[in-house]
Formats: sequence, C-alpha cells, structure tokens
Amino acid sequence: MKSFVFALLKSKYLFDQYIIKREFAQGEDKWSLKRLHFYNDKSQSYINTFDSSATNDSEDGFDGINRRILMLLSALHVSTPTLVYKHWLNGALYQLYYMDEIKPVAYLEKLEHLARQFVFGRFLQPEGAEYFAMIYQGAGYRALDSDDESVMDLLRHGAIENNLVFNYLDYLLWCNGVESSTDAVINQFEFTFRSSVEHFYPRHPLDGHKKLDKSELHRFGNLCLISHSKNSKLSNVQPSAKRDHFKAAINDKNIDTLKLYKMIQHLNDSGEWGVKEILEHEQKMIDILKKDSKAGSNG
Repeated sequence: MKSFVFALLKSKYLFDQYIIKREFAQGEDKWSLKRLHFYNDKSQSYINTFDSSATNDSEDGFDGINRRILMLLSALHVSTPTLVYKHWLNGALYQLYYMDEIKPVAYLEKLEHLARQFVFGRFLQPEGAEYFAMIYQGAGYRALDSDDESVMDLLRHGAIENNLVFNYLDYLLWCNGVESSTDAVINQFEFTFRSSVEHFYPRHPLDGHKKLDKSELHRFGNLCLISHSKNSKLSNVQPSAKRDHFKAAINDKNIDTLKLYKMIQHLNDSGEWGVKEILEHEQKMIDILKKDSKAGSNG
C-alpha cells in the first residue's frame, strides 16, 4: 500500500512539474510548462520548468528547449480532445517515472520517440501496434515507406486514424522553421483544438469550377486541419478565396495550422492550386515525415 501511495504522489509531482497546463496571463490563454520556484520563505513564483536559472526569462518567447517540449506535448494533447484514453499522457508519465534524472534533452528525445511510435508505428501502418505495446513494452516503428500503397492509403481522407498525423507534421514544420527562418507566423505558432479535416481544393466547388477526381481530391497534399466553424464556412470555396480569408490572420502572425500555411505559400508561388500543386506539396510533406521516421526506426 505504501508503494502505491508513493507512486501516486510521485506521479502527481511529475505531472505538476513536467506536463503542460493552460495559463491565463497578460490577457491571453496559452499553454505553459512551468514549475514553482522558491526564492526564499516569503518569495515564490512559477518559472519555465527547464529554465537554465531562476532569473532567466529568455524562454518565455518562442525558442529554447522548454518551448520545444511544450510544443510537442501540446501537439499530442490537442490530437486527442476526449477526456479519456490519454495514451500520450500515460506514455509521458511512464517515461518520467523511470528517469533517474530528468534532463530536458533526454525528456524531449523520449517524447519524440513516443510520438513516432504513435504516428509511424500505429497510424501509418496497416497493422499498427497497440498502445500498451508501444508505451510499456517499447514496441518500435518502421521508417515511412512511401512506395507502399497500403501505407499511403492511410494518409487519404477518411483513412487517417488520428489528427496527430497532421499535428506531428506541424511540429516538424515548426522545428524546421524556428531553426532556419525568421518567419513570425511559424515562430509564434501554437497548437489549438482544430479537429476538422479541410480539402483545400473543395469537394463541391461553387461557380462552375471543375471537380477533381477523388483520387487527387482526397490526397494528403490537399488536406489540412482547421476549426470546425471555418470548415463549414469555407468548405466549398476555391483555394484562392480560402487564402484571402486567412490573409488577415497571417498578417497578425497567426494561422490555424502550419500545413495550411505551407499550402497557402505554395498557392502564392504557383498562382494556382490544382493536381500538380497537390502532388508537389504532398511530396514535400512526405519527405519531411520520411526523414523524421528514420530516427530510431527498426526497419
């Protein structure tokens, strides 16, 4: 009984210290990854969990490993909006519980491995691993095989098992962006609960525009996540109209998802959005997923 109670207390402590929360500050409601710091008996405050020092505020912005861990945790969380079956939370706490010393780089590596297990070991495998095997038995994953039609079929509309496929790709796009660009839209991106899968080129186009064949229409290159309300409003309009709708948000350094942002940029560069652009964008996104899937894969 003592060991069980101790395990509960330890898990609660780990949850409080190393799992994201919502924080309302400066008029905004955002994700935070913070711990309580005692300066002395009369002075305490919350600081970033992985600040290098108690007085270092540099990671309150949009970089640093504290931010990167926060981004991945929030990507995992918003992919499963239900209040039950938080498999990512089980996995994160399980890893934390058995770490001799919790260091940010090691914690991030374990979280990325967990995300890859889910995406490449379950969601993008015809016979995906069970959560128990992935979390508690260390079941591995194979590198993404874009030549396998049965795998690529799992990236088509109606076959994507979990929105983590989109959100983990957005995490990778964010990581690549903050490392190589000064684009504020990417740097300030935050994961939110976007649950509707949008066809950038519409399924039922208005004003006599041509319909795309389903083989191209439902490809991963034509899909992105947006909010349900925007999906209802924008579902049948042309990609150029969708771009114009998001123009004000982009000017305000805001966007629903980074995959959508990349699609809009591709549209701006090419001047149109058709089968050719869908295939080009899809290949770029698949290449990013493939490169990441090779990290620690067992095949």
